[in-house]
Amino acid sequence: MSELINNREHAAQTLDPEQTRRMEELKSIIKDLHAGANPAEVKERFREAVGSVEVEEISKLEETMMREEGIPVSEVQRLCSVHASIFEGSISDIHRSAPSAPEEQPGHPVHTFKLENRELERLTGFSIGLHLEKFLKDDSDKNRFKLVEDLNLLLDVDKHYSRKENLLFPYLERYGIYGPTQVMWGVDDGIRAAVKEAKRLLTEYDGDREKVRAQVEYAVQEVDGMVFKEENILLPMALKKLTEDEWVKIADETEEIGYCLIPGTARWTPARAAEPGKAAGTPEAAAGAANAPQAPAQPGRPASRPEAAVGGPAAGGMPAFAAEAAASGAQMPKWVADMLAAEAKAEAEAAKPEQPAQPAGMAEQAAKMAAQAAEMARQAAEMAAFASGQAASAAAGGAAASHGTSISSPPKSAEPAAAAPITDGYVRFATGILSVQQLELIMNHLPVDLTFIDENDIVRYFSHGKERIFARTKAVIGRSVQNCHPPQSVHVVEELLNDFKAGRKDHEDFWIPVKDKFVYIRYFAIRDGQGSYLGTLEFTQNIAPIRELEGQKRILSEI
Repeated sequence: MSELINNREHAAQTLDPEQTRRMEELKSIIKDLHAGANPAEVKERFREAVGSVEVEEISKLEETMMREEGIPVSEVQRLCSVHASIFEGSISDIHRSAPSAPEEQPGHPVHTFKLENRELERLTGFSIGLHLEKFLKDDSDKNRFKLVEDLNLLLDVDKHYSRKENLLFPYLERYGIYGPTQVMWGVDDGIRAAVKEAKRLLTEYDGDREKVRAQVEYAVQEVDGMVFKEENILLPMALKKLTEDEWVKIADETEEIGYCLIPGTARWTPARAAEPGKAAGTPEAAAGAANAPQAPAQPGRPASRPEAAVGGPAAGGMPAFAAEAAASGAQMPKWVADMLAAEAKAEAEAAKPEQPAQPAGMAEQAAKMAAQAAEMARQAAEMAAFASGQAASAAAGGAAASHGTSISSPPKSAEPAAAAPITDGYVRFATGILSVQQLELIMNHLPVDLTFIDENDIVRYFSHGKERIFARTKAVIGRSVQNCHPPQSVHVVEELLNDFKAGRKDHEDFWIPVKDKFVYIRYFAIRDGQGSYLGTLEFTQNIAPIRELEGQKRILSEI
């Protein structure tokens, strides 16, 4: 459904009275830290006055401090580690994910970030700690080089931070979240510089072990602190804001930047609903869910055809039309079966050694019978093909029949069966008939964007004209519409769909300015003749040119 429902700017700015009170308390505490207050005293005050704090409040805190209090980004970066230590242990744990959640699946960007963080903790908490201790006891080249090797590995954190900064931050900024991204990027840069400085002190070692110890411990402390900030502030906030579509895009681009301390990860593909007409649990449905989106099988035709061309033999020697009829469940007339048996017997006879020549009269009679048999075979093929089309149409379009809509096999002049699926077949409506190609082109030439969600809230179709107002990708096909919206706005989607399903509403309209466009967005409940809910149609149009119309126009344009 439309990005309108994301309501990003509104969600980013709305605070209830309790949040406002807590925000003022947090601002006061941070300002006291800025003025030089003792962190231990402030920590106790924080616990008494504020208690548990949620990640969004930290985000809004940093934003308002920079915007309203005029504290520069560099100063907020300096305070970041101090107030993070105060918040540690008090951040609300409501964002903990269930093991089955998408972010817990290999390949999801959040899962990858956490996987890398575990490797960073192993490096900082074990290897570097061990080798630093040995170096402080004996600063031999051997112990020094081991520590340099550890820091070379730690420099790999640059890939981790680069993915965060260049893939995740841009999406957060679309939701109006700028403060945390600016602050964290600055801290990331500070960590990069700290690790490089520690490495420089070791490669240009002048005998000052204490200087090396202080710099290495500082770098380790900052890396560990960033792990905490990511997993308790940044990632939970991102999970609350970003749509599944946005996570898919981030996952797709992860490989371009690379991984930190891990060789890679599995490709993450969100689950898809099976295509209509495919039973859940079948191999076809499983393949469709794993590899969606796929081009749907054409109505009235088998999903796959083993023969090379129409009329060619199918498996087991059965003629193609007979195989199609059998596959569709159509019953073969007895005379057709008898004729096929006779033809099979004739072929078997023909395979025997050559018999003595027959009299001319008998040969002529045999030729006539062969011609008649060929004509009967042609008619049988047409009948079987028609039966096949009717059976598939009845199975796939039972509901459509109540609307006067049916699917028929193409006439003799239609494209051959080997043509591309988009041009194969015709759709018969109550008011006319269109080829699939014509129907597809009509939908894509409408000056509007269309998206259809079925009765189970699964996205089944969207038009793809030259200039869509809101971007769509084929990855959305087969997915729950709820997963296409930020978690905090899903309740709006649910409310609209529930009203449609309950019959309380038949449509809902919105209109918003989007850059140079004025976008009119309409939602329609699609119902059959008996009033049963079959899905929702989203209709989006840029009506800015229409709003500018004046007077009248009655003649063709000259150009």
